Amino acid sequence: MSEETLSSSRTVSELFCRRVAETPERTAYESKIGDGWQATTYGTYGTQVSEAALALSELGVKRGTGVAIWGDTMAEWTILDLGVMAAGGHVAGIYQSTAEEQVVYILNDTQASILCVDTPERLSQALALSDQTPSVTHYILWTGDQPADERVTHMEALYEKGAALAEADQGRYEALWQAVQPDDYAVLIYTSGTTGNPKGVVLSHGNCVANAINVVDTQRETTEEDTMIAFLPMSHVAEHTCSFMGRIYSGMNAYFCPDMTQVGAVIKEKSPTVLVAVPRVYEKVYHRILDAVAQAPAGKQRLFRWAIAVGGERAQKEILQQPIGPWLAVRHCLADRLVLSKIRAQLGGRLRAVTSGAAPIDDDIVEFFLALGILFCESYGLSEYGGCSHISARHALRIGTVGKAVNQCEVRIAEDGEVLMRSPSVFQGYLNNEKATREVLDDEGWLYTGDIGEIDEDGFLKITDRKKNLIITAGGKNVAPSNIEILIKRESLIGEVVIVGDRKPYLVALITLSPEMMEQNDYSDEEIQRRVSEAIDHANLQLARYEQVKRFHILDGNFTVEGGEMTPTMKIKRNVVLANNEDVIAELYAKEQAS
Repeated sequence: MSEETLSSSRTVSELFCRRVAETPERTAYESKIGDGWQATTYGTYGTQVSEAALALSELGVKRGTGVAIWGDTMAEWTILDLGVMAAGGHVAGIYQSTAEEQVVYILNDTQASILCVDTPERLSQALALSDQTPSVTHYILWTGDQPADERVTHMEALYEKGAALAEADQGRYEALWQAVQPDDYAVLIYTSGTTGNPKGVVLSHGNCVANAINVVDTQRETTEEDTMIAFLPMSHVAEHTCSFMGRIYSGMNAYFCPDMTQVGAVIKEKSPTVLVAVPRVYEKVYHRILDAVAQAPAGKQRLFRWAIAVGGERAQKEILQQPIGPWLAVRHCLADRLVLSKIRAQLGGRLRAVTSGAAPIDDDIVEFFLALGILFCESYGLSEYGGCSHISARHALRIGTVGKAVNQCEVRIAEDGEVLMRSPSVFQGYLNNEKATREVLDDEGWLYTGDIGEIDEDGFLKITDRKKNLIITAGGKNVAPSNIEILIKRESLIGEVVIVGDRKPYLVALITLSPEMMEQNDYSDEEIQRRVSEAIDHANLQLARYEQVKRFHILDGNFTVEGGEMTPTMKIKRNVVLANNEDVIAELYAKEQAS
C-alpha cells in the first residue's frame, strides 16, 4: 500500500487501518514495563484497537456517542481513542489536573456515556462524581485490578470481549469503521479558558485527518525511521491531532512517557530523533547547559562560546541555502568534535529536529539549538484550527517567525492586525454553544484566531501577541507583553514573568523564580534582587521607553496548574494571575505615587 493511499484517507479510522496494513511489522510504540521497554508493532496495535472498538460497540458506542478519557498519556489512551472513533463515537479528553467541578461540567456537556480512566485512584474520583454525571453509565479502567463493581470494565476484559466478537464475526470491525464518515465528530478538545467553563471544540474526522496529513507533508521532516517521546497531554490538540495522528500518518515509533518529569531520563535512555514540546522544556535545557558552562574554567567557557559561534555561522548558511565553504567546514568539524557533539550526547545523541508550540519562545534558544546542529521548528496553531496551521521546516525557516502556512491553509491579516485562517481542518464549532461559535467563525469559513500577527513578503508569519493580552497604557501606547517577558526570562533564575500596565502610566512585572535554580543553589535575598533587577535593566535597554518595566515584585510561590494560574500546557492565565495579585499590583503603583 502506497503513501498516496494513506494521504487519501477520509477518516482517522481509515488512516489508522491503512497504516496497520502497510507496516504491520514496524514498531508503533513502546511502553516502559518495570525497568525495561515493551515494543508493540502496528499489527498488534491494530488488533488492540479493533478489539476495543468491537467491545465498545457492544457497550453502546455508536455514531454520535460521547466517550470521555481522563488519564495520563499512555498507549491505552490512544487505543481507546481509536476504538471509540472506529465504533462511530467521539472522544472528549480530560486533563489529568482538571478540577472535579470541571470534570463534571465536561461529562455533562458531552453527555458522555462511558468514562475511561487510567488508575484505581482516578476511578474512585470518577465514581464519587457519579451522582452529578447521570449520563455516564459505564467506566473503563486500564491499570490496576478489576474492581467489584459491575459498572466498571477492566481493559483486559475489554480486549477479551472484543476478541470473542471478532472471532464470531470477522467482518464486523471493518464494517464499523467503514461506516464512519468524514463529517462525523471525532474529537472534542476542551479549551482551558481564563474564566468560566471551558468550551468544547468539535473536530470531525475530516478536520483531524486534514491537519495530520498537511502538517507532516508541509514540514517534510519525519519518516518511518523516526522516533519520538509521547508525553504532552492527549487532551491537548497538539498531542492529539498533530503528534499522535501525525505519527500514524508518518509511521514513526513513540515512546510513551506518562510522567512529564521523566522526559529527560527517557531522552537519555531511548535517544529519540525528534521531539515536540512546549517552550518551557527547551528553556530548561538551554539554561541548564549555560549554567553548567558558567561553572566551568575560563578556557572551557571560551571554547564553548567559539564552538556555538561556529555552529551558528554554519546554521545561518544552511538557512540561507548558501555554500558552507572549506574553511567553515574545517572549523565546524573541530567545533563539533570538541563541544557540539558532546552537548547533543546529553540529549540522547540522535536528536536531529525539535518542534516548539503553544507559546512564544526566545530567538536565542532557537539559535542555540540550530548551532548545535538540531533543527528547531517553531509552530503555531490553536484548538479551533484543528491543530497546527504554521510550522518551520528545514527548507523554509526564518528565526523570529512561526514558519509558513501548512498545505491547504489560507491566511490573511484583518485591519486590526488579527490573524484569520481558513482550512479543511478548521473546527465544526463549539459544542452546545452556537453564540460563541459565531464570534470566531464567519459565514465564509474564516476563523478569527484572536492573535495579532504579520506576514512578510515570503509568507512567514510572525505572531505579536494575543489580541486580548495587548496592553494599552494610560498614554495610549499599545504594548505586546510577550516580547518583554521573553527578554526578561533570559535570566535563568527567573521562572515566569507577567507584565502589567493596562490603562496605567507605566509597566510593572510580576516575577516568579525558577524552582530548579532555587533548588540547586543557595541564593541570598540580595543576590536574587540584584540578578532580577539586572535582567530587567538589560531588557529595558532593548525596548522603547513606553515598553520599559519600571518596577517589579518577586512573588513568593510559583504559577501552577493546580493553583489555576497556568493551563495544563503551561500557558499563563493572565486574568487569574492579575486577580490573585491585585494587592501586589496596587502596591507597585502606590510606591510611585508616594515617591
